[in-house]
Amino acid sequence: MRAKLPVLGLVVAAWRDVLGHLAGLARIAWPYYALALALSLLAMAGRAGGPTSGGGLIGAIAPALGEGTAEIVLSLCVVACAVRWQRHVVLAEPLRGIAPLDGRVLRYALWNMLVGLVAALPLGAAALLGYATGAIVRTPQAEAPFTIGFAGIGLLGLGVAAASFFLMRLCLVPVGVSIDDRAMGLQRSWAATRGNGLRLLGIMLLLVLGFGALATAAAGLQLLVVVVGPENATGAILVATSIVEALLDLLTGMAGASALALVYRTLAASGAAIRPPEA
Repeated sequence: MRAKLPVLGLVVAAWRDVLGHLAGLARIAWPYYALALALSLLAMAGRAGGPTSGGGLIGAIAPALGEGTAEIVLSLCVVACAVRWQRHVVLAEPLRGIAPLDGRVLRYALWNMLVGLVAALPLGAAALLGYATGAIVRTPQAEAPFTIGFAGIGLLGLGVAAASFFLMRLCLVPVGVSIDDRAMGLQRSWAATRGNGLRLLGIMLLLVLGFGALATAAAGLQLLVVVVGPENATGAILVATSIVEALLDLLTGMAGASALALVYRTLAASGAAIRPPEA
């Protein structure tokens, strides 16, 4: 008999795991955030210097190393920490040292992309069907490149639902990469999650709702500090709020990684077509 995933309980457990290990999360992530902060301050200093700073060191490197580079660093941080976090959940590895950018992280990112592309196939098929039947019409001369009728919206809605279902059924593959379970592939993940597709969708929806609530709170905080903050401190305030948003992104990323790891651990423990990872 296959185990049934506890939707709400698993989401609560994922958040409890993250909030209960904030010190460990800080240990594995802080160098990335220190680098991103330095890059943001560098870009802010370059802007403050204006054209007159163009001959200095800051003026020379600020355009190349600014907010865009800081965002890349933070994105790499989330991916590297997700791998370390899933090993913490499944293999009980301690959260020590910086989360490394190594071959495992690269494989994790590539497999996430592959799973996303496979899961997107139903959405692509729905779009092609809508285009072939006239439900979606290309309008190159208009402001919007495509006109979508009610039938097209319905087709795309079904495509999104099917893509989400595929994504959930294949969600164990990246976790397998994180913990070096080389036998975990697309077919095996599909078999292991059989009977839990809708529950996995429920877990995803609850996580998305939580992420949305945190994003709304962060946006409200940024608007508040910009409106009521002193004019001469606007740049510093924006950097501070950007840091808060980045920290929330890290928390939500780890909550999602923890939830998927708990799904893996639950299904593995139930003997649902997955062997426990080797020590």
